[in-house]
Amino acid sequence: MVTLDRMEVHGFKSFYGRTLFEFRPGITAVVGPNGCGKSNIGDAISWVLGDQSPKSLRADRMMDVIFNGSEGRKPLGMAEVTLRFLGANGGPEPPQEFIVSRRLYRSGESEYSLNGSRCRLKDIQEMLSRSNVGSHLYSVIEQGKVDLILASKPRDRRTLFEEAAGILSYKAKRRLAEGKLESAQVNLVRIHDILLEVEKQTGSLRRQVARARRYQRLRETIRARRGILLRARLCDLDREGGLSAAARRDLAEQEAELSARMARSEAEVESLRRRFEETEGEARQGRDRLNEMDREMDRTRLLLDQSGEQMEEARRAIGRWSGEADEIRRRLAEREARLSQRGAILEEARGSLRALEEALQQKEEEQRRRTEVVELCEKDSEASRSELLMALDRLSEARSRSERIDQDRLRQAERRKELEEEILSSREKEEQRRVELEEMSVLVSARASDLERVRREREAAEKALAGEEAALQDLVRRREGLAGTVAQVEERLRSLEEIGPGSNGSGQGLESVLAMAREGRIRIRGRVADDVEVDPRWTAAAESALKEVLTAVLVESPGEAVSGIRRLREEAGGRCGFLAVSGEAGPRPEVPADLLSDPRVAGRLSDRVRPEGVRGETLRGYLDGIILTEDLDAALDLHRRHPGWNFVTPEGDLVLAGGLIQGGAAESPEKGILTRRRIREEQSRRLLEVREERERLDAEQETREASRRALLERIGEMEERIREKGLEKVEASVRLDQRREESERAARTLALAALERQRLETESADLAAEREHLAGVLLEAEARRRELEERIRQAAESLSSRREEMAAGAESLGEFRSRFAVEREKIRAGEEEVSAVREAVAEERSRLERAEREAGSATDQVRSLDAALVSLSGSLERGREERGGMAARLEGLEKEVALLKTALLDAERDEKTARASLEELRGRISEHEIVSARLDVELRHLESSCREELGTDLEGLRAQPAPEGEISSADLEREVGDLKARLEKLGAVNQEALEQYQEMEGRYTFLAKQKKDLEDSIESLNDTIRKINRTSREKFLEAFQQIQETFNQSFRTLFGGGKAELRLLEDEDVLECGIEITASPPGKRLQSISLLSGGEKAMTAVALLFALFRYRPSPFCVLDEVDAPLDEANVGRFTRMLQDLTPETQFILITHNRRSMEVADLLYGITMEEPGISKVVSMRLEN
Repeated sequence: MVTLDRMEVHGFKSFYGRTLFEFRPGITAVVGPNGCGKSNIGDAISWVLGDQSPKSLRADRMMDVIFNGSEGRKPLGMAEVTLRFLGANGGPEPPQEFIVSRRLYRSGESEYSLNGSRCRLKDIQEMLSRSNVGSHLYSVIEQGKVDLILASKPRDRRTLFEEAAGILSYKAKRRLAEGKLESAQVNLVRIHDILLEVEKQTGSLRRQVARARRYQRLRETIRARRGILLRARLCDLDREGGLSAAARRDLAEQEAELSARMARSEAEVESLRRRFEETEGEARQGRDRLNEMDREMDRTRLLLDQSGEQMEEARRAIGRWSGEADEIRRRLAEREARLSQRGAILEEARGSLRALEEALQQKEEEQRRRTEVVELCEKDSEASRSELLMALDRLSEARSRSERIDQDRLRQAERRKELEEEILSSREKEEQRRVELEEMSVLVSARASDLERVRREREAAEKALAGEEAALQDLVRRREGLAGTVAQVEERLRSLEEIGPGSNGSGQGLESVLAMAREGRIRIRGRVADDVEVDPRWTAAAESALKEVLTAVLVESPGEAVSGIRRLREEAGGRCGFLAVSGEAGPRPEVPADLLSDPRVAGRLSDRVRPEGVRGETLRGYLDGIILTEDLDAALDLHRRHPGWNFVTPEGDLVLAGGLIQGGAAESPEKGILTRRRIREEQSRRLLEVREERERLDAEQETREASRRALLERIGEMEERIREKGLEKVEASVRLDQRREESERAARTLALAALERQRLETESADLAAEREHLAGVLLEAEARRRELEERIRQAAESLSSRREEMAAGAESLGEFRSRFAVEREKIRAGEEEVSAVREAVAEERSRLERAEREAGSATDQVRSLDAALVSLSGSLERGREERGGMAARLEGLEKEVALLKTALLDAERDEKTARASLEELRGRISEHEIVSARLDVELRHLESSCREELGTDLEGLRAQPAPEGEISSADLEREVGDLKARLEKLGAVNQEALEQYQEMEGRYTFLAKQKKDLEDSIESLNDTIRKINRTSREKFLEAFQQIQETFNQSFRTLFGGGKAELRLLEDEDVLECGIEITASPPGKRLQSISLLSGGEKAMTAVALLFALFRYRPSPFCVLDEVDAPLDEANVGRFTRMLQDLTPETQFILITHNRRSMEVADLLYGITMEEPGISKVVSMRLEN
């Protein structure tokens, strides 16, 4: 069993701070004045369990549950409620717990958490459902909901029973299944439409496939012819390439010889040029070296002058830096003395600061102790205030009870007077009601007879309507079947038209001839097959024997046929057969007698084919020589004995006079012209018959519909009459019942008047005794109030003095802290000054070191410059001697350069002559390379054409066999041109038609499977819904029966007798029907709850709630002032039933009633000391 262990509220409605409620099994009562926030406890529980309706939380919008501020408090930005549940394990282990929280921010953000982790509301609901803490339909009974349960419509009231029966989850599953069912039905309709469209596309693609195959055959022929042309071109290119390669080889040998001579000349020129460049370079280096020596001697003289000046400057710097170093040493001694003095003063100040710090810590400890004393005093004062508040509540309750006793005594006196008047009035009216009862009984009998007669008339009309509707449904089914038949026949006719005359390969030519005839360019007399009639059994035989003749056209003469054939060839219009009309028929060939008498012979084909007019005479020559036999074996046997005759079987197998045997299975029987025409005529007749039958059914349906509408109007009139008669009967019955009830009530009033008067006298005496008792209680409560007020006043005075001491200590502590801060600031300033002096000393020392370094550096420079002067004078003298030797060597080099230049010019002229010859030879080689490149380009182009058109490379083309015979390229080109023209005549061809057709076939198969799956799914969903409805109906009826029995028991317990019933409304489905409640308190007739008094309604609602709890106990229940309308006696019965239910349900009872408080195991008081802020006081009771 799961119990509510604890609730923590923060910022929810009037609970400003964190407020903790601890609950225990049994009954927890919550008391307090009106408006203090008691009902907010029930709202908080509903809210954290997932209530999403602000109205049910007594708010206009969800943000209103956040604390909105008061006179002394600002609004909060968040509301949070946490519930802790404990689940018993049934063993020695500690109970399991789970914690549910909900938080809402003013920004609108809301979050749920389960055991400290954020989650969805659905997760919490599933967790609560597993723990039997489900819907709060009857777990939280707030103010007014008791009356709402009884005032609801019968259909709305069933929600409580469905929750108790546990079928809400089944209804949710049924809604989900119905949604899936609707979606599946929509998908089924859509797939059906798609299947129809796919069937249409498949028929179109079938025609495109035939056209694509013709296109592919033309392409293959073109490819073969192009292969021959490309191979011939490859042979030409190979021959031309061989000649070009031989010429290139000869020229390459000549180029090699000239290149050798050119190489030798270039080597000689290069040798001379290298010697010339080396000698000229050496002379140039000598001139550069001579110029460099002159510049070096000038730089040495300049350095001698600069070194003398630098030596004088260094001597002056030595004197300047020595004086500055002496001045720095003097200042450094002064600063070090000052630094020593400041250090001593700073150390003394630090010692004084440490003493002040110890004293400050002591002062702070004293102040902390004073603060703790003040806090203890405040807690004592708060406890006294709480006790005073409880005493005031008891005093207020006692005063209220005393006032109610006075009012009750006054009402009792008035009631005794009213009873006397009622007795007199009832006796006067009793005789009048008796007469009215007799009259009303006669009226009710008459109304019942009229109603029964009209009902019998309606039943007869409904039977007639059912017959008409059954006939209409049968008509609709038959008409739908005819619609399907019409669609099938029309589709069959369309498919026959799509097969067309071109199924045997002559379609294009025949269409071209018919077009020419329409334009007047050729004269024909029609098609041969147009007027030919054949016995159905011999249709295949006639089609096989006549073959192309049936698709031919009739012309006047052979000249017309030749003219037509020429036009077809010129316009590439395809092929067509022509049959010239003959004159009079010649003599028929005589058939041997033994052949005609053979039982396997069925006669001549001409006897079975019936052409008319000129066509008959023209075809006679084709038909007379053909004998009909029963099968192919017979035809072969007869042909051996009569080889000059042709034989044909009913299946179309032919044995011709020349020995040719034809037969087998046709690609499609419907492609035969005669067969197709026969089927088309049969389907057209069938379509006409079906349409006539559909028109007849439409007329009959209109007649049935008119009859049905008339019956419906008649039934509607009868329903209106039944309703009127029923209302009249009900009104008469109600008036009769009212009169009887009034009569019985008047009799009971007379009988009970004395008893009530005696009860009033007894109650008056009891109230007087209770009034005296309450007077003593008031005196004691008043004395206790004065005592608590005195304690609070003394506590306040003590607290005031303590606070004054604490304030004085705080002021002294502040002054001490100020002194401590001043001393600490002084030490900080001293430390900064010492730091500054130290930095100045360091800086002076740095300056002194720099001055000493500069003086030493200047001394080193003087010594270095002196040595440099001596070195530079020696270098200058050596430079003068070296320059004289270099000038003499340079003169010899310049003479050698002039001689080498003359020799180089002669060698370069020889090299130029050899290069001209080589360039001429290379030009000739280049011409042959251009030819070779052209051949390579043509070969690559040829290879590209091979790959694109033939799917092979040049090696594969060379390997192909040479064509037989001599075929000129021009003829091949013309043939390829003609084939391409025929290809273009086909127009746009869908190359992917076959693949698309296969894909469409696959799609059709897939969609058909999907349709079957959807139909199976719909059947499964319907079965699931039926099972859910059956289970829900069984569970609901079981729960309803048990709740009804328990409701009557609870009603009798609470009322001390009487009777109550729950009734399902008739003429409705059990899963949707409403629930009517009737109740009969002791001494009253069974009546609707709307006629009960307010207290009786409340007791009836409580009885219903207890019945629900007994059938399906809720782990806990919040009852918000449900005992308010009950008197003392009924409150006692109510609390006893509560105690009976506590083993299974934990109750949180919000009440003002003293007797309800007495049965509580834990008592919480809600007060509002500060306006707008609820505060909690708890007390655990032992019963």
